[in-house]
Amino acid sequence: MKSKRMKALLFMSMAVLATACGKEEVNTAESQTQITEEASTEALQTQTSEEITGEAFMPNGFIEEKAQKNEFDSYEEVIGYLEAGQAYTYVDVLGSEEPILLVTEGTYDNQDGKNDAVSISAYVYLEDENGVSCGSMIASEGTAYPIAVKDGLLYTAGGHMIEADCISQETHALMVKSYISEDFDENGTAHYTGFIRSSNQVYEDGKEIDGADEDHQYQALWDEYADAEMVNFTVVQ
Repeated sequence: MKSKRMKALLFMSMAVLATACGKEEVNTAESQTQITEEASTEALQTQTSEEITGEAFMPNGFIEEKAQKNEFDSYEEVIGYLEAGQAYTYVDVLGSEEPILLVTEGTYDNQDGKNDAVSISAYVYLEDENGVSCGSMIASEGTAYPIAVKDGLLYTAGGHMIEADCISQETHALMVKSYISEDFDENGTAHYTGFIRSSNQVYEDGKEIDGADEDHQYQALWDEYADAEMVNFTVVQ
């Protein structure tokens, strides 16, 4: 009888021990799972943050790509990022009380004896109460059409287009004041498309150009460009 009672106690002790071991294994597994999940979540959050940070920055131009920012304290800071061969200049433009900054990645000699550092493209930098930033880019369609300026208007051109830009009175950003392009149909007849604004108000509808009889408007804009002064840049050495 005593032997049976001892066996029963031994059996119950083993059952309790087995149950305790099982609970310990479960708790250990749960702890490991929790640690793994926390580590995975932290890694995912870090990765997502890095991806968001990387995708959020979109450089406005070659200077911003080098500086890894789109806002600057001054024009001088922007110029400080230029490398040898790149260039800058200041121009007076309609709509801005102060000269604005143009920067370009390269210049060329116009071979006219006086314009030895002109360009067909430039990034336009504007200054306001928040600092300096690149507002836009202007570009002509070939070296025959260097950027020019007259009466506060920046001119760019191409074989069959002409454009005049200034600073908007409302938005204080670069705007197109006048633009006309020339196309030809299968019969060789020219057709002109574009618009001409009378002021630097970007919300002004202006005069629409659309027809074959608008060649005088097209030619008038070309005459303005021909009389404009080519923009010469200071090349960084």
